[in-house]
Amino acid sequence: MEANTPRRFISKPLLTVCIVHYRKLPQLQKTVECLLKNTRVEHKIRILNQGYEGDGIREYLEELDRKKDVEVIFNKENVGCSPGRNVLTRNIHTPFIMSLDDDIYVNKNWDEPVFELFHKNNNVGAIGFSLYRPTGEFWMTGGRYIHVRGNTISTNRPHINPEKNRDLDFVLVDDVSAGAMVYRRELSDIITWNPGYFIGFEDLEKGLHLKESQWKCFVSIQSKFVHDKVSEKKDYTEYNKSRRNYHAYRRSYLHFLKRNHCRWDLKRHIFYKYICLLPNPILQNIAYLLLKVKN
Repeated sequence: MEANTPRRFISKPLLTVCIVHYRKLPQLQKTVECLLKNTRVEHKIRILNQGYEGDGIREYLEELDRKKDVEVIFNKENVGCSPGRNVLTRNIHTPFIMSLDDDIYVNKNWDEPVFELFHKNNNVGAIGFSLYRPTGEFWMTGGRYIHVRGNTISTNRPHINPEKNRDLDFVLVDDVSAGAMVYRRELSDIITWNPGYFIGFEDLEKGLHLKESQWKCFVSIQSKFVHDKVSEKKDYTEYNKSRRNYHAYRRSYLHFLKRNHCRWDLKRHIFYKYICLLPNPILQNIAYLLLKVKN
């Protein structure tokens, strides 16, 4: 299907899972496999392919598209995460929407405690998840606290290790990661996935809006989603080259500044506004490491 003509879903399923895909066919296959195997609530899957046609991806996606509860949208180019999610989340009529990266694998019965919390608390708007590495090592909680002082923003994550906090099911946060989150459809006016962003800053803007709203956000601590982080793998050179596009990061940051009238803390502000202008990606990578910028 063309990207501007997504099908309308009926409202009977509880959840629509939205996945933006680019150049990671083995990971996408496992993401979809885990979803179909481990999700108990009635759901639909909607996938946007970002213009990539190699490695048998079209054949796989066309086969998926023939399934009753899967829809595939083919984009002509890689427009970025936020524009892609903007396309995927149009005309959804299920009560809940899930944003899921194409390299994150859900665990068995992940949805049961999540929807139990939603149904018991009408003011819970979004829920994120604990993320693990493929080795089984805990990586991070998919949520953060947002601090705004004047026109400056800083963030930090909860210092919680699920292996040491087995009696803790959920933790309250200001924002949850867009890579793996479930949110109510009513939040679509807050979580807009503005197409002016390439990657990253749409997530921060979403967090600001959630913090300012009446909705509460939680991270499911005992859910163990695996993040197969291919950005750390050398054999994904083309994917990483397109993802670490510093000029696109800068454009996204300037778009964020214009829309929200506030900036990152000084270190990150200098990096995104000025250092991302450097023409040489090697120099940008060196500056990234020296400043210890965490995207």
